[in-house]
Amino acid sequence: MDQLQEYTTPRYFYILPAKDYNLDILDSDQHLFRLHFKLYFLCDCLNDPEKFHTVQYEGYSIRNLKEFIAKYGQYLQITLNFVPLLISSKEQIRNTTTVSSNYTDNMKYKLKFAQNFLYHPDVKRMYTDFLSNGKTSSQLDPIQAVDFEELENYLIRNDPTVFLSNLYRIMTGDGQIRWICQKDYDLV
Repeated sequence: MDQLQEYTTPRYFYILPAKDYNLDILDSDQHLFRLHFKLYFLCDCLNDPEKFHTVQYEGYSIRNLKEFIAKYGQYLQITLNFVPLLISSKEQIRNTTTVSSNYTDNMKYKLKFAQNFLYHPDVKRMYTDFLSNGKTSSQLDPIQAVDFEELENYLIRNDPTVFLSNLYRIMTGDGQIRWICQKDYDLV
């Protein structure tokens, strides 16, 4: 992910359901794209993936979920695989002062729901078909196929003064672009 050429938008993000949906709702195909999801960014903490953490922001509602999933579904599968590790780590969510076990359980449930949603056959087929565009899966690199430039077009901004969760774009000494939170920015 660090080798991606586009640096205008943070590369580390994931989705969670905005409400506490029952997993059984995923069995009803007609409701899949009526669900409300929010997008959250991660602070990528200056070359130390073990210190990645969620950014303290209430998340962005996603506009046109069906099209968003078609473009970013496979990428979201990848990022959702390492978010549970952050939640279960000893630091958990670094920007919150107290993390109750109820909150952590709720986050784990929402992550499981998001993963099940992305692996639902109808949803998975949608982003697989979108990426293939006549190419075989061996010709595609799901990370390289992500168009980060368009990401902000799918995010509903409730507060016009906050964008990209107030992450700061910086360049490290080795030339890598990182998107970090205010706390890490102040340390730099």
